[in-house]
Amino acid sequence: MEYLTGFESTYMPGHDADVLTLTRHDECWRDDLRLVRDSGIRRLRYPIPWHRIERTRGQYDWAWTDAVLAEMRSLGLAPIADPLHHTSFPRWLTEGFLTPDFPEVYAAFCAAVAARYPWVREYTVFNEPLPTTLLCTEIGVWPPARRGPEAFYRMVGNVARAICLATEAIRAVRPDARFIHVDTAEGHGALDGESEGFAHHLNQRRFLFHDLILGQLDTAHPLWPHLRDAGGLTAPDLAWFRGHAARIDVLGLDYYAHCEHQFHGLGSFCPSRAPQGFAALARQYHARYGLPIMLTETNIRGYVSDRISWLKHMVAECEALVAEGLPFGGFTWFPCIDSTDWDTLLNVPRGQIDPVGLYWLHGRDMRRRGSELTRLYGGLARGELTSADLPAYRFLAPVSEHLAGWQPRWQGWAWREPELVELPPWAWPIARMGADMRFAAG
Repeated sequence: MEYLTGFESTYMPGHDADVLTLTRHDECWRDDLRLVRDSGIRRLRYPIPWHRIERTRGQYDWAWTDAVLAEMRSLGLAPIADPLHHTSFPRWLTEGFLTPDFPEVYAAFCAAVAARYPWVREYTVFNEPLPTTLLCTEIGVWPPARRGPEAFYRMVGNVARAICLATEAIRAVRPDARFIHVDTAEGHGALDGESEGFAHHLNQRRFLFHDLILGQLDTAHPLWPHLRDAGGLTAPDLAWFRGHAARIDVLGLDYYAHCEHQFHGLGSFCPSRAPQGFAALARQYHARYGLPIMLTETNIRGYVSDRISWLKHMVAECEALVAEGLPFGGFTWFPCIDSTDWDTLLNVPRGQIDPVGLYWLHGRDMRRRGSELTRLYGGLARGELTSADLPAYRFLAPVSEHLAGWQPRWQGWAWREPELVELPPWAWPIARMGADMRFAAG
């Protein structure tokens, strides 16, 4: 099984700030790329920051990306290019993904990327379209913050059209391009009869973007009435998607503990207290689409010891899929270095460290520090270790409460006591992210 990583880059248009700057990756990229190479990793998800390159519409500044990708190539690293990570669009796109000509201008940018870097073969055209669209509409914390089902379904149509057009644009330049479509792997359950309909709706909605961009959505689809009545799509629009279906070579699934919910009359449990787990969800997505599966993101927010135990669990889940013959395209711990500011859902660029990376950021100057997690992930990447070789450290609060539903899965683990030395006090606590952030849309 191949092991990958990546770098968080999300742009906050309202503040003209991005995580590349907040983590100092835009300065330290040479050293950061060597950390990746020295860990035995050869492929990585990497941003092509549209918001930086096309600050003025129609004018491209490639200087930073030219230097980074040239270094990456010299190090023997193969990027999965990520031209649009969450809200990383230029500020002149004033209505964000609701801007009417967003699909066309984004496709033009992707064509320019493919022409500029003809050696780059793999692309994620739009990172996590479902949660991104929800956060921009129903949840209302990312721009343009247009709440309500109408905005959500209108944005779904515009984003899906952009994915299709951008895929076509890249293929016109690079016919042999490979596309890793990345979205969250979700699973939802109901604890009472009152919640069954809502959980069923969410279990249909998790497939919405895949169905639409693959041209597999017709008027019999359970979400068609929402797309028609709230989103304004028409039968000719569905015909357009069938005629412009995007190509997906690998179905990338991002899995975090909060991807699974249990609903009841008074609210929900997040994470679920009876999670299905990544392997079970991956089988569901594979059964629906018949595509190779790849774990394109996972992490746990906590001490290094917490991350090691979550890594052990997730590697075992993926090893089970490989053992049963499901086509599996790789395991990605994301990101390589800690991110920042997810405690405010990237609303305030304070530089607050988010303790999730393979390398942790230390001090106000964001020094990169390795750990036992770094060493173990390198051993996996080099083929020296399997999940059975990874230690199981007892989860610490608040992660232990967060993962209570997983405990029955780990009965056979030989638990060790962790040492509380991995995280500086000023970097903790990270506020518990909005548990229901992905599930507000009706």
